[in-house]
Amino acid sequence: MQNEAVHARPELLAAADQAARDKGIERDEVLEAMEQAIQKAGRSKYGHEHDIRAVIDRVSGAITLARFLEVVENAEAVENEITQLTLEQAKQRKADAV
Repeated sequence: MQNEAVHARPELLAAADQAARDKGIERDEVLEAMEQAIQKAGRSKYGHEHDIRAVIDRVSGAITLARFLEVVENAEAVENEITQLTLEQAKQRKADAV
């Protein structure tokens, strides 16, 4: 994971609850649809080649948006600099990277 942003949005939970009641579906289905929409917006803004994932905390409504990268052994193994980084680079960003 590279860049991460967390934003509390309790109003999202209220909107999800209301939409679930109106549509007669589970709240989690609404939240999953919201997560997918946020991920799609992130990819549109930052590039579709990025592995961007969104998670909405089911208690606080906090949104976590993160970009994930594949870690490869060495520079020779890097096929795509946008989606991959070396183990050495990963350790520079996060000491406990494996």
